[in-house]
Amino acid sequence: MIFSLLKSELKKEFSLSIFSILSGISILLFAYSLSNIINNLLQIRETAASDFLMLLFAMFLKNLTDYKLHKSIINLYENIAKILRKKLHTAFFIRKEHIENADTLIIENIDAITNAIEKILPLCYSFIFHTPLFLCVIFFLDFKSSLFMLITLPIAPILLYLIGTIIKQKSMKRWEELSLLQEKFHEILNAVTIIKIFRAEDIQRERIKRLSKEFSTVSLDVLKVAFISSFAVELITTLSIAIIAVTLGFRLIAGSISFQISFFILLILPYFYRPFRQSGAAFHSFVDAKTAYENISKYFNFDVIKNITRITEKIKHPPSLTIENLIFSYGKNDKPTLSNISLTLPQNSFTLLLGESGSGKSTLLNLIANYEDDFEGEILIENYPIKNIAPENFLKHIAYAPQTPYIFNDTLRENLTVFKEVSEDKIIESIKLAALINFYKNLPNGLDTIMGKEGISLSAGERRRIGLARAILAGSPLLLLDEVTAGLDAKTEEIVLNNIEEISRRKTVLFATHREQVITRFKNHIILDGGKLIE
Repeated sequence: MIFSLLKSELKKEFSLSIFSILSGISILLFAYSLSNIINNLLQIRETAASDFLMLLFAMFLKNLTDYKLHKSIINLYENIAKILRKKLHTAFFIRKEHIENADTLIIENIDAITNAIEKILPLCYSFIFHTPLFLCVIFFLDFKSSLFMLITLPIAPILLYLIGTIIKQKSMKRWEELSLLQEKFHEILNAVTIIKIFRAEDIQRERIKRLSKEFSTVSLDVLKVAFISSFAVELITTLSIAIIAVTLGFRLIAGSISFQISFFILLILPYFYRPFRQSGAAFHSFVDAKTAYENISKYFNFDVIKNITRITEKIKHPPSLTIENLIFSYGKNDKPTLSNISLTLPQNSFTLLLGESGSGKSTLLNLIANYEDDFEGEILIENYPIKNIAPENFLKHIAYAPQTPYIFNDTLRENLTVFKEVSEDKIIESIKLAALINFYKNLPNGLDTIMGKEGISLSAGERRRIGLARAILAGSPLLLLDEVTAGLDAKTEEIVLNNIEEISRRKTVLFATHREQVITRFKNHIILDGGKLIE
């Protein structure tokens, strides 16, 4: 999967090939112009200004193409990281179970993959474009030098292959130790109050110190092998350059090669062997990334997560919602939170869900939104069980604005679009409908302002309206709203209600509330009391 993903992203970044070819050409121009300038000086000829201009142009082109190449690679691996993290989040959401070391999977493993892409991709482009280009040019200038360069080409890959097995085993051990360290560290953090009460800080401090030392030891073992492999490749390439340089010197003394050609070849050789010299560290990153991908790839097969019958028929929009004999409790031995709930919401209807705090309103919305699936009875959308809707397609049918929507530590744009491509006009429209336009206008960077822990501090009302804007932007035909106007002043609440009423003409809406202003405005009510439906 990672290769198909990389392939699709590379198609979007076609400029990488162009910049890489231009980079190779700029190196040849640089070597030619510099060798020509030195040759003219040694032969006491008048150096042409054109050679200096070519030299400056080659340096400018080289720096420009390197910058563009680096920027394109950054965009590429950031897109891949976003796609992989989104797939992991989706997989975790579908599983509805606690995933051990989820943060290691999402952060450390994907960082290892993107780090490998950052290091390996430039080398791949160098091997594909620079190596044959330099080899062909030198072949036409000096066959003997090109022959020796060709002979040394396979040495580095063979050496790295032999070292690869050792690195892979040690890399796997490193990931296991990292997961163990993180798991134990979280365990101690969660029990910090109890540790303080029983004054067991010293014991736990020693435990963390021991685990950290074990992880450091394993990491150093990996680095040792990586340094040895890098040193071996460096030694081989340095010796190759030295041998060619010595032979060129003897041939120059013998008069069998001109100074300009030999100097040109010497200038090109470091660039020719540079990908081989860097391949040691890149190969270590590749093995580390391969292990990291093996850790996360088992979560990507959605079909083995749930053995369900997928709905293939087109569901009517807006749909009706039917609940039949629904019973739900949070624990096996707990008293049911919801008991024998049966109701039908016609398509294109607007219904208020009323009840005191603790009556089960939020629980019922969570079940309809598929946040919990361990219940008895049926929840049907247009007579199709929600359990049979493909989880990755669920948001196409239902949008949910909970009381406490999750705010990502990311920009306002990503918080509203949930990392999807949406036009700015639609985003602004959803902000207006959620009565957030004044909040938006006061943001320092507009849609690119960071929200969450490290960004703008949000009030409870702002968080709810961001959740509402997110649900509106999703465009789903069944809209679930949970106390979205709680904590708002009367004027703002009136604006939000007007907009919700306008939106509801094209949707089926279930709105949980206890606000008097909402109850008096909308007449179609269902009431929950103690987890039971009151007729």
